[in-house]
Amino acid sequence: MSSAVKKAAALEAIKYVQNHTIIGLGSGTTAEYFTQALGEKIKEGFDVKAAATSYESQMLAFKYNIPLLNLQNISKINLAVDGADEVDPNGNAIKGKGGAQTMEKIVASMTEKFIIIIDGTKMVNVLGRISPVPVEVIPQALRLVQARLDSLGCEQTIRISAGKVGPVITDLGNIIIDAKFDSITDPYKINHQLNNIPGVVGHGLFVEMADKLIAANLEGTEIKIIARDFN
Repeated sequence: MSSAVKKAAALEAIKYVQNHTIIGLGSGTTAEYFTQALGEKIKEGFDVKAAATSYESQMLAFKYNIPLLNLQNISKINLAVDGADEVDPNGNAIKGKGGAQTMEKIVASMTEKFIIIIDGTKMVNVLGRISPVPVEVIPQALRLVQARLDSLGCEQTIRISAGKVGPVITDLGNIIIDAKFDSITDPYKINHQLNNIPGVVGHGLFVEMADKLIAANLEGTEIKIIARDFN
């Protein structure tokens, strides 16, 4: 049933796609439902092009016959839709379970409207109590970043690959440290601290970036949509 809930959130978001626009494609299972639905819109005659946030979203765009643009050739994106691991009441989010947090943040920063789509279980009062913050690190700076993260009081784990020996290597060629905080009561402060660590390419704390949240909840046998606007 969780797949039906995720699909419901994605289908609600597809309503915001307009003709003759550029769409940012997120990564992850919920975003995949949106990408599939976007492919259906193109079949219906919509003139839409897309920008991918990962090799995964790029391959899905190929699968669903969605024309892709190189980010170097565009100055803005009209709409980006992506999932999240956690979202707080202010729309701040933790993303990056799939390891694409840096490109996801770049695409979200280029867009006029950024919509996060989730199932309702991802809505939390305080960030960080469940999910770690993925921190993408240049390999040569690993020890420095680990020391700086220690000073922030978080537990940290280098993300290990399930498909090969050694750490996960991101699409950009970097290592991910999963930084687990007890809770993130001040996401603005943590965001600033992570941004100021030399060697950190990007991280999965998205502060004041979402314009809209679409969450789907299973209530009994019915799926209900919760929509919230932020910026």
